[in-house]
Amino acid sequence: MFLKSKKSALIALFLLSLSGLSFVFWLLYKSQHDQINQTQQLLIQEANAHYQNIKELEIWHNKFGGVFEKNTSNESYHFNIYSLNPKNKENIATGFIKESLQYFEKNPEKTTSYEFINNNQDFLFVGVLHTKSKCITCHSNFKIGDVRGGIEISIPKQKYIENITNINKDFYIFRMLVLGFFTLTLGILIYFIHKMYENKKQIEHINKSLENKVQERTKEVQILYNREHYLKKLLETVSEVNESLITSYSLGSIIETSLEKLSHHASYKLILFGHFDGTLLHVRYTFGDLYNLISKELYTLGELQANPLFTSVTQSIINQETYINLNCSFTKPNQQRNREEDYNLHASISFILDEYEEDGVFDIIALYTDRENGFDQEEVAILEGSANDIAMALSAFKQRKLTEKLQNEQISNYEETILAFVDMIEQRDAYTAGHTIRVAKYSRLIAQYLGFDDALIQKIEKAAILHDIGKIATPDTILLKPGKLNALEYKLIQNHVTAGYKMLSKVKMYAELAEIIKFHHEHYDGTGYPYGFKGDEIPMEAHVLIVADAFDAMTSNRIYKSRKTIETALEELAKYSGTQFHPKVIEATLVTLKNVNITQTTQLPQNELEKQRFSYFFNDGLTGLYNEAYLNLILHQTDGYIYYNIVKLRNFSNFNKQYSWSKGNELLILIANELKEHFVGSKIFRFEGDDFMILSQEKTKFKKEMIQLMLIDPDEIISIEHFHGDLKADSSLNALYKLLGTTN
Repeated sequence: MFLKSKKSALIALFLLSLSGLSFVFWLLYKSQHDQINQTQQLLIQEANAHYQNIKELEIWHNKFGGVFEKNTSNESYHFNIYSLNPKNKENIATGFIKESLQYFEKNPEKTTSYEFINNNQDFLFVGVLHTKSKCITCHSNFKIGDVRGGIEISIPKQKYIENITNINKDFYIFRMLVLGFFTLTLGILIYFIHKMYENKKQIEHINKSLENKVQERTKEVQILYNREHYLKKLLETVSEVNESLITSYSLGSIIETSLEKLSHHASYKLILFGHFDGTLLHVRYTFGDLYNLISKELYTLGELQANPLFTSVTQSIINQETYINLNCSFTKPNQQRNREEDYNLHASISFILDEYEEDGVFDIIALYTDRENGFDQEEVAILEGSANDIAMALSAFKQRKLTEKLQNEQISNYEETILAFVDMIEQRDAYTAGHTIRVAKYSRLIAQYLGFDDALIQKIEKAAILHDIGKIATPDTILLKPGKLNALEYKLIQNHVTAGYKMLSKVKMYAELAEIIKFHHEHYDGTGYPYGFKGDEIPMEAHVLIVADAFDAMTSNRIYKSRKTIETALEELAKYSGTQFHPKVIEATLVTLKNVNITQTTQLPQNELEKQRFSYFFNDGLTGLYNEAYLNLILHQTDGYIYYNIVKLRNFSNFNKQYSWSKGNELLILIANELKEHFVGSKIFRFEGDDFMILSQEKTKFKKEMIQLMLIDPDEIISIEHFHGDLKADSSLNALYKLLGTTN
């Protein structure tokens, strides 16, 4: 990779070359040092041998080197004896010899000492001389074993000096050769760098051209990948639609389920299904984030033409063919915390579902996307295929129903009625819908473990799905009551067993299921209801349904009662084995349901319709906030809302007296609206008439400045008292109720 400039390259080359040269010089120095060291070791060995001979043989006369004769020749052997405490002053040790003798005294294990000086040209060697018993005669000032002195050894050094000189000379030549090679190589490299940077602009131009081509190709590949990924997701969605077409059990379910699957696609913000009767468009279903853009159920053709939202729908109706509007450009105003761009629509497409024999009468599907490029050609083909599949499913379903009606009109009518009742129950109570599906699942698992055949298992599953059909006769005020039932209400809801049995037993195809359903609240010991059957009087398949129903009731969340864990629920089932439940069924349940995956539903409202029903129980009619009844339940299961603010109005009665009840209601509405604005996402309650409580997930503290009382109370009659805390820290609910001024 090129450096940014020729100067940078030259500097880098110089530094790199300098580093390499330094490394080579270091290697030469180390090699030179090793050779000198080897030469010195030979000299040391020779001096040590001469010292050992003199010491061991005690050859002190001049014939073997002499004593106190100054020897300056490098070609002869010589020795002198010195001492730190000599008898003759001539033997006094000085300099290196003195240091060596002191060293021997401190280190008794050492016998020799040597040193190279004058640039390795001179060699000093001293061997220790210890005091022996025969030495004491002449040297009485020493004891046996003391360092009496040292023997200075001189040996021929001419050969050694020549070797040292040759080594230094050779390595000097090596260094000069390396330096010359380095200079030559550096010059060559500098030349090539110069040539390289002369062509750099041309190379950069070529690279830039290639880079641009690569970027363009990468962009094309990315677009193709995104498109493929988008179409793959769409195909997955269409696959789910096709699966729902196969499993749907009613005409409404075909449309609702398939279009709901399509609405799961991230780009489809609005899906409309309607029926055009030749004059009016009947809006049957709307799905997606922007479903509330469709505000009416009936539209004339003129109304459709006047509304730009329905351009594709209008053209499809007029031309009776698929129409794409790529200029939808519809933006819904910002709402609450959502961003404005979340509501942008850029294109719409409408399909005619022509499964009717009458001309000018047909169903129509319209899809709206937020993709800026609208609908791809492949996407249109996929959606057309899906629309045709839906049309074929609708047509096939209608034909199948017509055939069944011709074969047995009475049974068909009963079946449609029963399914309508099931739909009605599910729409009335979402919890019941989830409950029946789970009970069917648990019943199948238990029945399979008990070895029931497939036909009987399917019969038990169907009975489980329909076992609460009798609740169609239960009033909403009891069925949907989000709290405990009193004795009378409990007695009324028990009637659903008999009602369901009578309803199903009249239809031949459901008679066998009715015989299972009528026992689903009986007990093994005869203490159940409504008939008090016991033991073998209850069919085995009904015993399975009884246990599955009880298990789901214990492991499901209700507003007034938290669900039990699977382990606790199974322990309770085992506790009542042989009394409330059949022992064999309990044995199977303890094995099959211990690791079951529980899909939970909730009694809390999930859509606008359920919220409106719930408001009957828990909404404050004046402010739209939650009421005190709901507060009592929420305080027992906070569901993540752990921080509270209590806002109390003082002298509110005096305010009403002075300004009227109407003005007081206006003030309460003002406070409620401002609390909603400041505590978005929190649960806000009105209790005791003029007090408020906020439950939040965030630790947001109420401030008096949040309420603009001066707008309605300029005389400042009302004062505000407020409290803030943590529900987990304030573990005593009684203490909290005392603070609220209410009773539990």
